[in-house]
Amino acid sequence: FGFLKLSLIGIMLLVAMLFFQLVTLPVEFNASHRALIQLKELGIKDSSTRIYEVLKEMIIDDKKFF
Repeated sequence: FGFLKLSLIGIMLLVAMLFFQLVTLPVEFNASHRALIQLKELGIKDSSTRIYEVLKEMIIDDKKFF
């Protein structure tokens, strides 16, 4: 390979990664809130693991950020 071909391959890979991140970004919005609802619906609650506290903090951080 020459330098030009290698550079083009690198640019194409970076564009592909950017496209993948943009496509999957909507899934990340509100994910912690949906996880908290899912845990409550399934009845999963273990106070020793602090799952609920961490998810609630993430929800608060999401609201501050957006």
